[in-house]
Amino acid sequence: MKQRRNTVKSNTHCCPCCKEEFDLEKLIHSPEIELIGMSFIGEEADSAYYFFQHDKPDCGSSFVVSVDKFHSKIEEYVPDHNLSGCDCCDRHCLTITDVRTCKQECHFAPYRRFLEKMIEWKSSIKEVTP
Repeated sequence: MKQRRNTVKSNTHCCPCCKEEFDLEKLIHSPEIELIGMSFIGEEADSAYYFFQHDKPDCGSSFVVSVDKFHSKIEEYVPDHNLSGCDCCDRHCLTITDVRTCKQECHFAPYRRFLEKMIEWKSSIKEVTP
């Protein structure tokens, strides 16, 4: 079991291509920002990221944002421990497009549940947006 480290620096993100800035609300609710999924980057599974694509004419850039930046939006307890790689891990976080819920008591499980909420919100926005 690995201990988590806090990597949160700010609550805004800048698009690497067009340099537009996004706060958390825009990342969560904007129809211009497509949510691709959630996964780890690199060999160490100590930081997970949400993967986004800026679906705007003349941009289309993909970018990642640490899930920990969304901590203020999580409405449940977030455990400090990371179970990735343990026998009890369901390994959902290893595949970006795997958006299934994690039932484990892991640091990243509440962020996976929040991922599902964001997908629902973005789906309902797309249904309303022409």
